[in-house]
Amino acid sequence: MLGSRRQVAELAAEVRARAVGDISAEDFFSGDKPELVQQIRGARDIGIVGVTLARTLRNSIDELERRAVSGSVIRIALIDPSGTAPAEAARRSTIPHRPEVYQNRLRTSIDLLRELLEKPGVRDRVEVRFLPFVPAFGLVLLDPRRPGGIIYVDVHSHSSASGDAVFTLRPDRDGHWYQHFQAEFDRVWEYGRPADASDGFPG
Repeated sequence: MLGSRRQVAELAAEVRARAVGDISAEDFFSGDKPELVQQIRGARDIGIVGVTLARTLRNSIDELERRAVSGSVIRIALIDPSGTAPAEAARRSTIPHRPEVYQNRLRTSIDLLRELLEKPGVRDRVEVRFLPFVPAFGLVLLDPRRPGGIIYVDVHSHSSASGDAVFTLRPDRDGHWYQHFQAEFDRVWEYGRPADASDGFPG
C-alpha cells in the first residue's frame, strides 16, 4: 500500500510538472471572488487594497465587523478622495472625464468604514489608509502568513467595461509569487496615509 501511495504521489507530481505552461487562461483567471465572504469568516489577519472597494465593502462589511469584534486584525487601503487619484482612476476607466463618479463611490465606502470603526470593540482592530495613487491591482489577503492562507489578485482593466480578471494564490502551490504579492501589499500599505479625524474617522 505504501508503495502504491508513493507511485500515485510521484505520478501526480509528474502530471503537475507537465501541466506547467499548459493551463488555459479560462482555468487560471476568474471574473470574481464568489466565496470571499465565507473565507473572510474564518480569517484572523485580513488585508484589502483596491481603488474604491465599493462592491467589496458592500458585500463583506458585516462579516468584517464580526471578525474585528472577535479579534481579527483588518487593514484596508483605498485611493485618497482628497488627492488626484480619483481623476487618475477616471482616466483609466470608460468615463475619463468624470472623476466625480469615483469620488461618489469612495464616499460610500468611506461612510461604511466610518460606521465600522464606530462599532464597539472594532476601533483597535481595523486600520484604514488612503493611497495617493491608483494601485495597479487589487489585493485581498486572508491569513497570508499561515499555511492555509490565500491571496486574491484583481488585474484592473484599462478603459474597458469587461471587468477585472482575478487569480488566486496559495502558499503551498505558488511559493515565489505568493510571497511577491504578499510583499506588494506591504509596500502599498507603507505608502498609504492613515485615515484620521480630518477624514471623519475616530482620532
